[in-house]
Amino acid sequence: MTWLALFACTAPPAGPPPETPVQTPDPAPEVAPVPVEPLPASGAFVREVAPGLVVSAFDPPEVSGTFSQPAADALAATDRRLFVVTIDPAQYDLAYLSSLEPGARTSATTGTGWADAHGAHVVWNPGMFEPSERATGYTRAGSFASQPAVRRNAMYGWFFTVTDGRPAVLNRQPPGSEGKYVPYDAFPAPDRAAFDAASIVSQSLSIVRDGEPVYPPRKNQWSELAYGVDDQGRTLVVFSRYPYEMRELGARVAALGIGARDLLHGEGGPEATLVVKAGGVELIAVGSYETGFYDDSNHEQWALPAVMAAIPRGTGGE
Repeated sequence: MTWLALFACTAPPAGPPPETPVQTPDPAPEVAPVPVEPLPASGAFVREVAPGLVVSAFDPPEVSGTFSQPAADALAATDRRLFVVTIDPAQYDLAYLSSLEPGARTSATTGTGWADAHGAHVVWNPGMFEPSERATGYTRAGSFASQPAVRRNAMYGWFFTVTDGRPAVLNRQPPGSEGKYVPYDAFPAPDRAAFDAASIVSQSLSIVRDGEPVYPPRKNQWSELAYGVDDQGRTLVVFSRYPYEMRELGARVAALGIGARDLLHGEGGPEATLVVKAGGVELIAVGSYETGFYDDSNHEQWALPAVMAAIPRGTGGE
């Protein structure tokens, strides 16, 4: 038995298996990229540039009423279209970004700079700001408060909020007191509870309320960036380079029939900015004219110490 085993071990090894020919798959046919049509430089349009993000332009509808007017000859070449952006909260997160926030990803920069730094599809003015770059009205995002005090002026009784990802505009009249500001704690507890539940709170002036223009009569006009919500619960951003008295702008927006429910003042004049960068298209809209401050010659983005931004959900852009 032992001899047989040794004999078996000394048998010549089997040769290598025959090679199997490797078949190379046919290359996938090249697919030409679909060209992205730029947004029209004139005329009205409605375009969904990304899921849940619609950019529109409208010719301003006629409205009745007597309003203060800028000098027509100074604005002959101004684009009079009203730009409207609607943002679905199911597709986008909103963020308040400020150069004052500790660890801010970028310092005060243009709207385009903010968008690029945070992967935002839309950027716009969240409200006016002081020389210190603090917000003019009470403004908080998470634990960071750009303006921890509440503006006392009765016109500032409106607050854009984001709670559980849903935008809303709340009416809470500031507590009566002397001076320009009152402490946040001066609000009644139920009001503070509503604000404390929100991830973003921004106090500003009301232009459209419940679908109706509400800004009081004024003798001045300016380019405007306004924002708020529509009747479907979407964030609504409105831009007009053409300078209107805010009462007239509110009337024209209401007459568009787009479901504008509540709109607040974001910024006016040359600082008014709307940037959209999504779906291969880009819209950069900047304001200019403001009575007693600036003519219609501005075509550059001004540096903004803070912006509101719409960032696609799930991208981790912010």
